[in-house]
Amino acid sequence: MNTSELLAEHLDRIRRWTVSLLEDLSEEDWLWPPGPNLGQIAWQVGHIAVAEHGLILVRCAQQPVLEESFLSLFRPGSTPSSGAEGYPSIAELRDKMDSIHQRALQIVRQLDDSDLQTEPAGKPHPMFTTKTGAIQMAASHEAFHAGQIALIRRLRGKPALR
Repeated sequence: MNTSELLAEHLDRIRRWTVSLLEDLSEEDWLWPPGPNLGQIAWQVGHIAVAEHGLILVRCAQQPVLEESFLSLFRPGSTPSSGAEGYPSIAELRDKMDSIHQRALQIVRQLDDSDLQTEPAGKPHPMFTTKTGAIQMAASHEAFHAGQIALIRRLRGKPALR
């Protein structure tokens, strides 16, 4: 297995974990705010999609596909709303998360070792200097937000998952 396959498998393993955390949630669970200005699960899912889009589709391949209206709701620094108002439906959020992920996996698998060591597009980032680093950051970022989803699940009375 080459480096790009290892990176793609890591991204996909974390995504399978994130998806497993969402499987038994009601719409009420998705929209429950854990506190003032804290991202409910709907915001977490949109934010995961926006981050993977930015870190892989944009920085590694210069292939942006998300609309500004979607980006503005979930980009870093956005303020989560409490409830569903202004957000896409849960089905649309899942679809965006899934379609961005499938495109990200395609992009990562097409990068060879020399491509992976090149500088990603965009402003310098304090956490990485190569496309490999941007891809690793996407995986770490999603795992961080999956942890937040897991905590919200527990606060909603759902069982812990392994």
